[in-house]
Amino acid sequence: MIDDEADQASVNTADIYDENGDLIPDYDPSKINMYIRDIYNTFEQRAYVGYTATPFANIFINQYGSTNQHGEDLFPKDFIINLPKPSNYVGPSEFFLLDSEDEVSSKPPLIKEIDYHEEFLPFKHKKDHEPCILPTSLVESIYAFIIATTIRKLRGQINVHNSMLIHTTRFKDVQKRVKDLVVEEIREIKNDVKHSNKLGPHYLGIKSFFDSEYNSEKLAEIRGKFPNHFDSNLENSITWEIAEQELNATINSIKIKEINGNSKDSLEYNDYKETGLNVIAIGGDKLSRGLTLEGLTVSYYLRASKMYDTLMQMGRWFGYRQNYMDVCRIYTTGEIISWFQHIASATEELRGQLDYMAEIKATPNEFLLKVLSHPDMYITSTLKMRSAKQIKVDYSNELIQTTVFPINNSDFHKKNFDAVSRLVSSIQDKYTKRYTPDLRVNSGKNNHYYWERVGYEQIVNFLEEYQTVSSASRANSKSLSKYIEKRAEEHELLNWTVVLINVGEDKTEFAHLKLGEGIRRTGIETKGRIDFTSIKTLTSAGHEFYDYNDDQYKDAQNILNLEKGKRNKKAASKKARSIRNPKNGLLILYPLRHEPLDKYTFNQGNKPFGFAISFPESNSENTEVDYVVNSSLAEDEEDWNELD
Repeated sequence: MIDDEADQASVNTADIYDENGDLIPDYDPSKINMYIRDIYNTFEQRAYVGYTATPFANIFINQYGSTNQHGEDLFPKDFIINLPKPSNYVGPSEFFLLDSEDEVSSKPPLIKEIDYHEEFLPFKHKKDHEPCILPTSLVESIYAFIIATTIRKLRGQINVHNSMLIHTTRFKDVQKRVKDLVVEEIREIKNDVKHSNKLGPHYLGIKSFFDSEYNSEKLAEIRGKFPNHFDSNLENSITWEIAEQELNATINSIKIKEINGNSKDSLEYNDYKETGLNVIAIGGDKLSRGLTLEGLTVSYYLRASKMYDTLMQMGRWFGYRQNYMDVCRIYTTGEIISWFQHIASATEELRGQLDYMAEIKATPNEFLLKVLSHPDMYITSTLKMRSAKQIKVDYSNELIQTTVFPINNSDFHKKNFDAVSRLVSSIQDKYTKRYTPDLRVNSGKNNHYYWERVGYEQIVNFLEEYQTVSSASRANSKSLSKYIEKRAEEHELLNWTVVLINVGEDKTEFAHLKLGEGIRRTGIETKGRIDFTSIKTLTSAGHEFYDYNDDQYKDAQNILNLEKGKRNKKAASKKARSIRNPKNGLLILYPLRHEPLDKYTFNQGNKPFGFAISFPESNSENTEVDYVVNSSLAEDEEDWNELD
């Protein structure tokens, strides 16, 4: 049996637990899950393989959820294969620059942030809502589609498909009204460009937009970030004077289609294989999963889901964009951008776990897979998360770092300031001896303070005092301290290297040391979460190997260099991290400079401190600790009869 989109309808959503939280021996599965299991168990020779780009729901299936009547549930117990990503595939890493270590210039260049237009589509609207006028940002996105299609043609990409996605509402009646407005807007653009003698507002708008967003310098800058996606002989010197000559033909070729269950429109790309189809597709859930939009260049996206898998499936822009990635654009809100960035990070991290699981030849039954959580989002449907209310957290061979901090909570930062101060003061006298002179932290121009062979009790005490944000499931100080204590019982994580990062010109006395003002980190905008700020990453390249000696660090670098470009970066990091002795751990303390937090200072005693911990790979078979997921998150019940 081959199950495509295996995370959607195949996962059991029926309750399999009694009032005490125990597994019901003979529960009744949800229909599709039941039918799949019944068909599967009809045969003696059998195999079941599921495919999905978003396996979040699948890894939370209860692996013990079998019944006498229907057999085992569909937990992927034997293997999960992370299909390798071709170098010219455009995925989350490319759109959101996840691999960029440049904090200053890491703003995704293909993504245009827009404000939510309440007058166009209120955030919560009914099926009888009547939008009256297209917002300026949507008109601009249509300009972008016209220009992108024109540039592709001038580059010799003739008779290819070009698509634009407008995904703003789940209601089919409202989608029809949006289509009517787009049809009227295209008609006005067509007349303006053709008859205005270069003086009409749409003509001037397209020209101004071309000059600012699609000039040769801007496109060359984008191509420089994605060298694998362009041929060396690509025609790049396209001026407005050249593009202008093709505008009429481009606009005249555009079809506008409403794609939902009520509409007779359809995306029949095969009917246009000789000439290519230039289409603006307006729809909702029918565009969200499975349907391929050929040559997708521009997306206008307002429709948000708080579920990782649903939101990632709604983003149809991942795929192949050879020789035209620089003209692609995504228009969406700041909140949705931050959500996609988080999910992209969670997805890449999960892929890294899968690659490492394959590296050590473990099965999903033996290897605990974890998914990075978010304070405002669900990993998948709460019905599919029934087995994840109580989960296990395993920090073996992990880099854990604090990245989310409250903005308006002086007491939070003072408490952590004091926790760091007490730890540093307590270890200064006791752990000053240098056992390993060639430690990585001692190399180059580093002026960081560090202490070797610190007892695990000191680290546990620090983590008990340090406060992490309540939404953090992995970088949770109490869960971390519990894990370290458990490992110490097995004679692991007994000895720690503690590094206090010392950078910045202005030095201040801290715990009887002269300490710089800290690392500068830019943030990820958390629209809708005005009380918190999130940074992209706390550590810098090489920091997590500060406790390696010269030989160990050379081995780690060889692993990272050998794996570069071959597979998931996080899997290579895991392999490099496994060099560390299971008895040793690394704690790095970071005084933090970050604009929303700069009001807190050393002098006030509330300077923000973050921490990172690099854990070795444990030799134990049982390294998990319990962590409770906030089960109060629940989806709003809606009238699903109006869905596509």
